[in-house]
Amino acid sequence: MMMLFYSHSFSFSFPLYISLKIKDQRIMEAFYDYEVPLQWLQTLTTDDKKYQKGVQILDKCMNFIDFRNRNSKEFFDSLIVSHNALYKTFYNGFCGKEKFVINCVPHSHIDVAWLWDLDQTKQKVQRTFSTVLSLMDEYPNFRYMHTTPQVFDFLKKDNPRLYSKIKQKVNEGQFELEGAMWVEADNNLVSGESLVRQIYYGQKFLNKEFNVNCSAVLEPDVFGYSAQLPQIMSKFGLKRFVTAKIGWNDTNRFPYDTFNWIGLDGSKILTYLISTCDANPRVGIKDTTYTNYVGEMTARQLLGTINRYQNKNINNVLLSTIGYGDGGGGPTREMIEREKRCTQMG
Repeated sequence: MMMLFYSHSFSFSFPLYISLKIKDQRIMEAFYDYEVPLQWLQTLTTDDKKYQKGVQILDKCMNFIDFRNRNSKEFFDSLIVSHNALYKTFYNGFCGKEKFVINCVPHSHIDVAWLWDLDQTKQKVQRTFSTVLSLMDEYPNFRYMHTTPQVFDFLKKDNPRLYSKIKQKVNEGQFELEGAMWVEADNNLVSGESLVRQIYYGQKFLNKEFNVNCSAVLEPDVFGYSAQLPQIMSKFGLKRFVTAKIGWNDTNRFPYDTFNWIGLDGSKILTYLISTCDANPRVGIKDTTYTNYVGEMTARQLLGTINRYQNKNINNVLLSTIGYGDGGGGPTREMIEREKRCTQMG
């Protein structure tokens, strides 16, 4: 028997260069310090007096940065001078405190069944939660909310170590559990018995595993709502309902975003419709038809959240869920950095 062995050699006709980049925290902070106000100014038209004044302030503060010799002591000293000037004149001076408060809740909607098989869902869950836990270590004040006990049951079996870390973060208050239902259930096709079981098993699992009792039902991605739900929720002591997709209508917009939903038996549930959407005043777009449960923490989306909200006469506290969803992913470092500065701007 003759055996043949092949060897391969590769040659390159061009040089191969490899470099290592190290992220400098000081430069990153400066980047977001200027990116966030610039995003907000870009929601104004260029002839707006506020736009012209804001750009003038940013330009003046940036001129404090000494770009002549990057990474030198003079450069980093000038970043501090620029930072102090920017926060004094723009964040704490030019920016007035708005009458609306937007509670930005880091979240990641994950479809248990959609365009992929169940094994892929389980992987998406592990990747999303691993990212979230890493961000919690990096940002001690960062808090995250998730629904759907089913995905935690998957995780308990598939990755006990990750599951244990989540339980620790729940106890510490960084990882919040809400939503009550076993999954974010369809309301159109199922029976009342099914909806009862969704809440019963969801609450039972969260209480047993995490000592958590939910106070709300979150269904951002369902296409309809059963008239039985207020009665069922009331029987379980659930007081609030949050959704989004009823806003996906370009023909007759639902006229309320905050209201008491009255069920078949007269039960009342405080209901909130998420109003996050894009706005771009420069091209005449005040808001858009499709409200979003996967906000990206941009100035245009925050402005759209305010513009789209229809009950400003009774409420000035709004909600936006922040983080990539459907296939998971959750919030990113960029979203967290933007949120910190938007909070400072008021």
